[in-house]
Amino acid sequence: MLILTLALAEKLRLDQKYALLAERNAKRNAQEMAQQMTLELAQKAQDLEMTLKRQVRFVAMVSHEYRTPLAIIRTNLDLLSKKKHDPDGSLAFAVNKMKRAVSRLVEVLEINLDKARFATDDFMLRLEYIHLSALVGEVITQAKEFWPGRQLDYYPGDSPAIVISADRRLLKTALLNLLDNAVKYSPLESVVAVNLHCRANQASIGVTDHGCGIPPSEYGRVFEKHYRIPGNNSVVGTGMGLYLVARIVEEHHGRVAIQSVDEGTTVTIDLPIAGD
Repeated sequence: MLILTLALAEKLRLDQKYALLAERNAKRNAQEMAQQMTLELAQKAQDLEMTLKRQVRFVAMVSHEYRTPLAIIRTNLDLLSKKKHDPDGSLAFAVNKMKRAVSRLVEVLEINLDKARFATDDFMLRLEYIHLSALVGEVITQAKEFWPGRQLDYYPGDSPAIVISADRRLLKTALLNLLDNAVKYSPLESVVAVNLHCRANQASIGVTDHGCGIPPSEYGRVFEKHYRIPGNNSVVGTGMGLYLVARIVEEHHGRVAIQSVDEGTTVTIDLPIAGD
């Protein structure tokens, strides 16, 4: 009986020893695996950052290379528009159409450059005091040149002169992206409305379309990078528009919200009004 008890005790001791060794080995293997994965992730993150920086440089180079010929085209279009002999106005019509196309191409280049910069955090706000109502009006005028067949209505409301501290170009980029989305995802004959009003110390810009709407389950995802709402594959896009809007608004210490019903969507940007 004593021998059996001793044997069982020895077996229990050995089992505990092996279990402890196995636990230590498992922990060591897990730590080594975690370290290896951390190193691999760090390397991949570094590779991705380098790739994105190369992308930014490439986009900047392409934008620069396009600017010169576009400037030449625009200058010659200005010269053409001064031609006196245009009895039926066809020349002026064609020149204005080409001017709109050039302006649109320049804006697309600038927007894509902004997208590339935001992808790598390689950007810096150039803040200035801006009269928001005038800026939104400028964007609407520009948008009407981009989409001459669409009805874009602007309602500045009866708010007092709203002044904000913002990066003019980036804010225009955000608004043009909102309008681009509204135009793309709504019927050709429908109206896109832009509302501006002031509440407390916030300025609010709302862009409303009459498209198919967005399911509430997608509200939290529409501002993610490269995310596109299921079922809208027929519309050309990269899923960067609303992401870029959200990033720009965030950098201005504002917020962006979305509200949608069965027919139509309103995206609202809230921005802090500049202090005295």
